[in-house]
Amino acid sequence: MFKEIDVEKLNINLVDMIKNKWPIITVNGKDKVNAMTATWMQIGHLWNKHVMTIYVRPQRFTHTCIQDQDLFSVAIFNEEHMPNLKYLGTISGFSEDKLKHCNYTTSSYLNTPYINEANTVFICKKLYVDEVDPNKFVGDDDKNYPHKDYHQVITAQILKVLVKQ
Repeated sequence: MFKEIDVEKLNINLVDMIKNKWPIITVNGKDKVNAMTATWMQIGHLWNKHVMTIYVRPQRFTHTCIQDQDLFSVAIFNEEHMPNLKYLGTISGFSEDKLKHCNYTTSSYLNTPYINEANTVFICKKLYVDEVDPNKFVGDDDKNYPHKDYHQVITAQILKVLVKQ
């Protein structure tokens, strides 16, 4: 069971959360809920709102799903979930139900799915969408983009934070 908390009361190391806990983006697809690992993100305050910015490559099935939705969730898990998080980050949701494979269940808020087995959940509403522009890098981008598959950048307002009780 989850309880809602104010995002400013969140007691978590955000850098550790993003880098080491492998957050999972969850979004409604056309026929199923899809989820993927997302370790490229930022959390902060922008445009007088608490926001999260996520980066999604265009070849990911999640990219297709998130383009059709205004809301998505981001879930944080304990380390014991790492095998499932690796799976969610490497297998495409286009051809299979990854959440079912991981034995994860979902609930929803404003028709937005979130994973019940998570410790912390952010419900987010898209505010701004853009593409990473390779011409605007100051320095070399070859290490992160050897295939020139630049991310879509999605900045979203954090509407709700849920923590496991």
